[in-house]
Amino acid sequence: MTLPPATAVPVVPAAGPVPSVPQADTTAPAPAFALSVATNFDSAGKVTTKARWSVPFAADGTSFARIMRGSIAPASLAQGLPIASVASGARPLSGAPGILTTATLPALASGTTYALSVFQVDAAGNVSAPTSRLLVVPRVAGPTRPLSAHRLQPLTVRWRLTGRTGAPLGLARVAILVRAKGATRWRMYRRVITSAVGIAGVRTTVSADTEFVLRYNGDATRTGVQSPPVVVKLRAR
Repeated sequence: MTLPPATAVPVVPAAGPVPSVPQADTTAPAPAFALSVATNFDSAGKVTTKARWSVPFAADGTSFARIMRGSIAPASLAQGLPIASVASGARPLSGAPGILTTATLPALASGTTYALSVFQVDAAGNVSAPTSRLLVVPRVAGPTRPLSAHRLQPLTVRWRLTGRTGAPLGLARVAILVRAKGATRWRMYRRVITSAVGIAGVRTTVSADTEFVLRYNGDATRTGVQSPPVVVKLRAR
């Protein structure tokens, strides 16, 4: 009897390890911290307000800062006006707990409250919780028309410093600066403290047309502000 040919049996290779599937990064990055604001004045009187904050050393994304009027801070990247997008990775300051980042704010209106938020966005697009703070821009009211005086005749120039709601900023340290009319640089004239109702003034004399301003540098909750120039014209006898 003839036997049928043997049927080949396929060889199944031994099962190996199943390749792992990369998991999507959905973890929000750590938020920024130590958000603060400072106002700078140059010798010509130009006012610049800057925000500064720190991000953790391990941050690998970008800081986005947004600002809006009012006391409610931007809660997402879709709210407010964008003012900065800064990539992380700057060299940290010696001894600092994180990477220091700064951004220049747009011109701010006197007597107004703004809310500022900073978000961290990592390389995967995850967004941190906002780090926010309020900015109150004070208002300085002074003479709106030129004053006049005879040569070396004493006169008093006064201003009133108030907050957003018009409440006086009493016992605030302010500086009064002076320059000859037509000059470009201000020089320190006197440092004073406002009264309980926010009034600050200086009694002075002039020998030529002169300009004065009041400057407030701000504090932990308020930005700095500078008044418009008050012109004192020399009156002919």
